[in-house]
Amino acid sequence: MNHSRTIPVVNIAGPGSQPEEEDFNFLPIPAGINLPLTPVLPEQALPAELRVARHILTTLIRDMDNPVATLPFPLSYKLNATEQQNSGLLDQLLGEGEISARVLLSDGKEQRIQETVFTGVWRVREYNADQQRVADEIIIGPIPESIWQTHPQPPITPELPPQLAGLMNGAFIAHEIAERVKQPVKEPHIINLTLLPVNDADREYLDHFLGEGCSAIFSRGYGKCRIVVSTHFPGVWRVNYFNDMNTLLQDMIEIADIPDIAVAGIDDIEDAYTGLKNTLEWLKEYPVTENEPVVRMECKVCWWVYDPALGDDVWQIPPGVPFNQLPDYWCCPVCETSKSGFMVIDEGNNSCKD
Repeated sequence: MNHSRTIPVVNIAGPGSQPEEEDFNFLPIPAGINLPLTPVLPEQALPAELRVARHILTTLIRDMDNPVATLPFPLSYKLNATEQQNSGLLDQLLGEGEISARVLLSDGKEQRIQETVFTGVWRVREYNADQQRVADEIIIGPIPESIWQTHPQPPITPELPPQLAGLMNGAFIAHEIAERVKQPVKEPHIINLTLLPVNDADREYLDHFLGEGCSAIFSRGYGKCRIVVSTHFPGVWRVNYFNDMNTLLQDMIEIADIPDIAVAGIDDIEDAYTGLKNTLEWLKEYPVTENEPVVRMECKVCWWVYDPALGDDVWQIPPGVPFNQLPDYWCCPVCETSKSGFMVIDEGNNSCKD
């Protein structure tokens, strides 16, 4: 993930060159910077949430159980509706890392991507136009492919916009970019506008030429914030660095498949694999709340019975899911009566009650 200045010549070595202080003073963490923290977990877990967390972590670890360099990235696990409703413990275990992203898809949906505390393990949630979540997926790899693959196709010959009054170097920079996007990207190329003589007219001209793409990446760390935005041209990115006071430090254009600051390395993913294994081992000893009484529910229309011990094969509900944790769209697999059309079976006297 250089401004030149005059540096005074001082004696930096030898006796008397350093202040005689017994204590070191460390810089405080800048205000407003969010660092990834160890998740704060509840003292106990609900049985359904514990089952989901154990199952998903076990699956991820099994899929990663090979030398990381040989893995067919991306690896993915899509949460079903029941798992999404019982993902509270999993959410806390995975936590949130430094990098997040948003991607606008061609069908109008939006992906909201969050790196977890395990670098290279990503949570990708998809939302429709009504802001309803329609998918939840865990992806393992350097970076989710949708971030850099969701781009419109560029024109064969990029056309430069008409020049504005007062331009200094904007047209020359745009011409350089246009020439580079005609060729496959072999190695990253950075144009640091902060170090070049450009004025407001140049920036306006470049903004118009580059436009906005479909992806935006945000990275927060110690004392800095990085924002990476895609442009009209695949492989051309606007990269801005801010300090903790939201002051722009670097304004750059990077030509690359994806800027390196957002990509997890092989070593990162190896560490994530170890972290996931340790988390699963710890999870095996995690305290569970006492099991609630098993409540069976009967359909008022066709008398079909939902038994949590059996689940529901039609809706792919695994055994152990209580009736009140079924997804909202679930209905009777026989007559399609909604959840509100069920009543509790009183096991004591073989009768039913609303």
